[in-house]
Amino acid sequence: MRSRIQTVQALVVVLFASVILLSQPEFITWQKIFGTEDRAGGKTEDIPAKIFLLKDGGYLITGDARCSNGAGDPCGMSVIKLDKNGSVSWMRFPAGDRNIYTAYPGVFVDLSEGGFVFGGKKYFSLGLTRIDDSAKIIWDRKYDLNNANDMLTVAEMADKNIAAILLGRGDSKALMLVVDKNGNVVSVKKIPAELDGFSAGGVSKTRDDGFILAGVKYVAVYGQGGLTNQDVRVLKLNGQGGVAWDRTFGGAGQDFGRSASQTTDGGFIVAASSSITPAKKELEFLVIRLDANGNRLWEKNYGSPDSCRIRSCYETSDGGIICAGTRMGSAGNHYMLVKLDARGNKVWEKFYGGGRFNILLNCFAIAPDGGFIMAGKLEDWPASMTDYYVVKTDDKGNIAPQPSEIKSLQ
Repeated sequence: MRSRIQTVQALVVVLFASVILLSQPEFITWQKIFGTEDRAGGKTEDIPAKIFLLKDGGYLITGDARCSNGAGDPCGMSVIKLDKNGSVSWMRFPAGDRNIYTAYPGVFVDLSEGGFVFGGKKYFSLGLTRIDDSAKIIWDRKYDLNNANDMLTVAEMADKNIAAILLGRGDSKALMLVVDKNGNVVSVKKIPAELDGFSAGGVSKTRDDGFILAGVKYVAVYGQGGLTNQDVRVLKLNGQGGVAWDRTFGGAGQDFGRSASQTTDGGFIVAASSSITPAKKELEFLVIRLDANGNRLWEKNYGSPDSCRIRSCYETSDGGIICAGTRMGSAGNHYMLVKLDARGNKVWEKFYGGGRFNILLNCFAIAPDGGFIMAGKLEDWPASMTDYYVVKTDDKGNIAPQPSEIKSLQ
């Protein structure tokens, strides 16, 4: 009888363990190097800007292909589709001739109904273009706004309209251009705030239909020959372009915000870089946790003997934080992932690349399986042009051992 009970207990343990194993996500990890020409390492400088997660488990990466001498090389904003294993499905240049349309790969948004919208400059005007999931153009519009000269970000609003934040010309303030899903103008409103010091990579939409911006504020340092000091500036806009709050953070060193993302409790994680003191040249990761009203909950630095430049931070499913950037040292550059708990204590850090490669992280996202995907530009010394270096890890930052080079995108 006792033997039978032990057998049943053993079966229960095995079944329980099997359920646990089956419930674990199956992570796919890989490293890939590729360019927008017929071979990696060619004459085009390829610089990724944003990563989007697709419904089929794949990824869409927008970037900029800068030609060395034209002559048949691809030029302008590129859109590349990867499957979940990192293989290139296709590559498109939907903006056409960059001499006519300087499209910004960082001013790019996915739409709830499918497809994407991107923006940029068209001669002395600004433009928006909508494409479908295969990068085929649905509509292409030009907007002649005399008091606007650049575009900072574009986003889909709750009513399906599309909002673009525009930088003002001369003494003009910034503007918010709203168009419908067909590109027709709905409204143009002034934003009552100076947006100097913000860049496209430092803006994201919030769940209340507003925007959170992280960038730089320059502060005069008196008594030191008119020198200026950089602080982190974080600005919250509402859905009508009004200022909800405007905060500045930083110490005696050079501090600048790179991005901000919203957390499940309505607060924000600000990713910034800091030199800590005026005399220090090396940068460290600076992470600032804010509540929904922009009040600082905590602020911590993470560094190494080398200079570390942060790109972005996001809340993870366990309530912690993942941050990505580049460690820049004498032995070359490496991608850098830092996992923090909810209070900002470091859990682990990992590095990727290095050796003969010189790399710089440009964009980063949490993958559908809970792992992490990073993309940046890579120089293979002594080459002067760059390719994409894309890394997909599991949720602990582990990765496939060696990058594979894609010889052709055709």
